[in-house]
Amino acid sequence: MVLVDLATSISYKVTTLVPALMSGSHPGGPDGEPSPPPSPGSTHVRTGRSRCPSPPTDHASQRRISLLEDELRRAARNYETFQHGRDRLHETTNHLIDEQRGTERSGLDQASEIAHLQAEIDVQQRGASNALATGADQQIGDLRAQVTQQNTELQDLDRRLDRDRNQVLERELDLAGSKIDILCTQISNQEREIDDLRDTLATSDHSLIRVRDVLRASANALTAARSDDTDLTALR
Repeated sequence: MVLVDLATSISYKVTTLVPALMSGSHPGGPDGEPSPPPSPGSTHVRTGRSRCPSPPTDHASQRRISLLEDELRRAARNYETFQHGRDRLHETTNHLIDEQRGTERSGLDQASEIAHLQAEIDVQQRGASNALATGADQQIGDLRAQVTQQNTELQDLDRRLDRDRNQVLERELDLAGSKIDILCTQISNQEREIDDLRDTLATSDHSLIRVRDVLRASANALTAARSDDTDLTALR
């Protein structure tokens, strides 16, 4: 509304004052209305109204007229700027309206395409429902067969694992039994050797006792012989 009022005011000023300014006339009436410019070279007299001489103007009036002329020029420039801005605004508005209409048409086309695609999907779903059900049953049967086969394979694998474990345990037990037999044999041999050593030690002990007895008897005999020799020497 402000732009419209401003445009109206400027348009009024331009339409009423600019022509007078461009023709070189000055406001000469007492009420401030511009007087029509004189026609140079005209020889006829206007009918119905006599030409009144313009009142004398002083320096203040000339200055006021200059200010009014400047204001009118600025108003004319502003009006032209406003006209250009309004034209650009109209062009932009029309462009936006065209874009909006194009967007609306595109939206309607897309909605129609979506509805068409949805209708095709519904038809295909209704037509394929029976086939899907049959295919689903077939797939379920195939999956069950696969599960049964996998269970059978797992059971076979468990049996093979149990058999392998038993074989490994049997081998380990056999090896352990062989080691135990070897150890028992070694222990028996060592026990016999120990018994032999004990017998040998016992025999050696008896021999030592006999040797000690013999040595003790020999020592006693030697002592007695020496005593006899001493006595004989004393008698002599």
